[in-house]
Amino acid sequence: MSLVLGGDLEGGEEDVLNLDFALMPTVVRTICLVGKICAPKAPNVFTLIEVMVKAFKPKGKLTHFDGHLFIIKPIVGAEQPSSIVIDTTSFWVRAHDLPMVFYSEEVIRYIAKKLGVLECFEKPSVDDPSDFVRFKVQLDIVKPLLHGIRIKLTNASLWILFSYESLPFFCYNCGCIGHLFNNFVSYDRDADVEFLYGGSLKAILSCRSYAPTTNY
Repeated sequence: MSLVLGGDLEGGEEDVLNLDFALMPTVVRTICLVGKICAPKAPNVFTLIEVMVKAFKPKGKLTHFDGHLFIIKPIVGAEQPSSIVIDTTSFWVRAHDLPMVFYSEEVIRYIAKKLGVLECFEKPSVDDPSDFVRFKVQLDIVKPLLHGIRIKLTNASLWILFSYESLPFFCYNCGCIGHLFNNFVSYDRDADVEFLYGGSLKAILSCRSYAPTTNY
């Protein structure tokens, strides 16, 4: 792959530099990353670097920083960091109180499609005493979190609640990840404020033994 660099100055000649991408150092092409912290203010860079160094040893990963969502994506080839859009990330989601007659791959696909792109799901089992099924999706973090989904039947309507595993800080007013309610509006903490969202969206982690998953 060849790369042509040039600058066209108004009223002047264009300076062009021809580069062969194959000659670039291998390390540059394999370990370059770009990240985004979904927080209302910039973090302490030195603390972030220290945490990242510890988290990535050995072959670890960092998905949260100081309670906020931290998304990391690789830079592929000659991509410019500024051109990389970081607005999706993976989450394990739980669909609660789903009738066992709907414990099927088709129904899980339908439910997951309302949230984002399905990556994999845990094979449901009627022998599992849990009140939920799990699936992993690519969520659009720009959009508000969904409380749940309504399934309409011939003579009934079911409301299936969602909860999200390892959910970072999010706004109880608008449901978006990346800020808290008091980060963009002032309010009386002693006042009786009714929020549209709440802690029920955070899945309670348990010692459940998870079943095998099916990937896409």
